[in-house]
Amino acid sequence: MSSQNRVFLQLLGIVLVSVTIFGYSVVIYTKTAFEEIEAQREQAQIAQFKQQFVRFGEEVVRRVENIANADATTRMAVDLARDKADRSLYVHDAIGAAQGQNLDFLEVTTWDGTIISSTPDYSRAGHNDSTSVKTEWSGSFGVLG
Repeated sequence: MSSQNRVFLQLLGIVLVSVTIFGYSVVIYTKTAFEEIEAQREQAQIAQFKQQFVRFGEEVVRRVENIANADATTRMAVDLARDKADRSLYVHDAIGAAQGQNLDFLEVTTWDGTIISSTPDYSRAGHNDSTSVKTEWSGSFGVLG
């Protein structure tokens, strides 16, 4: 083999190795950059979801507070606090209150978890749901929850 061919093959090898290393570096750098961008996008979506979740939660709390502070709810609480109160008078009240506040689900319960009124299924009225979430209502009639 002539020295010219040897030099040519050496240069060809050096060029091929250099191009391979450069190409591999570009692929790795590009992949890393895309992964970082995707991670940032994912974190932004998670933050946006959390922010929306908190905002929707605050909106539901505001709606429930509006129901709890309504005159009809106060009258119901005072009436139900009496001995032998007729709970059947309030069986359908949750439906109107839920529609008024644009809620899909609402249950009105006593302090012990007995359901007074429920929407969309008012047939649950009178059942004691010991797993229901108990919330303290404060107002002019004291703490009921």
